[in-house]
Parts: sequence; C-alpha cells; structure tokens
Amino acid sequence: MVDYLRKLEHKHPHHRLVVLIPEVQPARRWQWILHNQRGAVLDRAIRRGTQNVVICRLRFRLTTWDDTGSEATHS
Repeated sequence: MVDYLRKLEHKHPHHRLVVLIPEVQPARRWQWILHNQRGAVLDRAIRRGTQNVVICRLRFRLTTWDDTGSEATHS
C-alpha cells in the first residue's frame, strides 16, 4: 500500500492523496480483543512512508439487534 502511494506521489507531485481506512468500533470493551488493530498499523506505515497523503480513519460502531429487527440497548 505504501509503495503504491509513493508511486502516485511521484507521478502526481502537486496532488494531495486521501486514504480512507475503515475500522470496526465494537459496542463492548471486551470485543476489542476480537478485532485487530490493522487500521492503526496501516496509518503509521503510511505516515512514515509518504509526504503528501491525508489519512481518514472511519470508525463503524457495532451494535446488536434483537429478534424483531430493532436495535437492542444494553446497559
């Protein structure tokens, strides 16, 4: 990914590149163990290896649904 972004930077030196990194944000703290931290690792690698790239990490919250199809609330 970083090599690809470097090539784009070299090819288009006056353009700013934007990278969107989707991430899962679990509803419960214990669920963080189940989801890797690939977004953070990719973010650091891109920042170290490129000059003109904007990174946006998009977090998607996980929720649970009950049998009726509506969002369940937990306390």
